[in-house]
Amino acid sequence: MRAFPVGLAMTLSVRSRVRTRRFDLNDGLFGEPPRHDDDGQWARDRLKWGFEFADGRRATNVGARVPWSGGSDLPSHPVLSGGGGGGGPQAADRDYWLWPLPPPGPLRVVCQWPAYGIDQTSHELDGEMLAAAASRAVPIWPGT
Repeated sequence: MRAFPVGLAMTLSVRSRVRTRRFDLNDGLFGEPPRHDDDGQWARDRLKWGFEFADGRRATNVGARVPWSGGSDLPSHPVLSGGGGGGGPQAADRDYWLWPLPPPGPLRVVCQWPAYGIDQTSHELDGEMLAAAASRAVPIWPGT
């Protein structure tokens, strides 16, 4: 992760020890975003992951893409947006941006991927550490 005053940049790296014929890790990360069906379930073959802020707000890769490019019309909720990357059947990397910078307190990272036998798993990051790192960010081109 790289902390900035307005959010977090990161690279999600996924590796598999086993090559599967029916699924390509790159497709699982770069294809259409997972969406809930009418029963509230998401496709079992897709990775579901995201963040829960200390204040209870969440940002995940599940659902429709948020049409926001960082302009003045700010979303009413946190956004996790995917960027570039690449990979293949056993390895994939993808860049993500989390907006806004999480508030003080624990930041929970959660993932779940039933197709690969991964039940909901979470890990807490120190939000104070992220805020401190963001406060040390220095503009490369001041005034722009």
